[in-house]
Amino acid sequence: PGGLAGAERVAGAGASSPAAADSPAAPDSSGLAVSQVGIVTGAGASFLEEAASAGLDALVTGEATHHHAVEAAELGVTVFLGGHYATETFGVKAAGDLLAQRFGLRTWFVDSPTGL
Repeated sequence: PGGLAGAERVAGAGASSPAAADSPAAPDSSGLAVSQVGIVTGAGASFLEEAASAGLDALVTGEATHHHAVEAAELGVTVFLGGHYATETFGVKAAGDLLAQRFGLRTWFVDSPTGL
């Protein structure tokens, strides 16, 4: 598993930085095999230890810090970062749809992206 830096390169988030792509902290993840994936929306990188204990190969979450990159590499869990806001909106929209279908409630989603 490639850790945060490798996952960012695979996902394209770090592609604009040549230094990041050549960094020893960004190993080649092209041969990475992932079979168990966890999803925690928002700032879910704090669940890395639980992800590793559960036998997950990868964790999809919104955001992480530098120490999470180090922890991910140490635990052997690849982390894919989708952005805090972006990873939380699909659940809120789905909850609104469910409430509308099940209880006939009128719902709406107020989109207010922050870029994070």
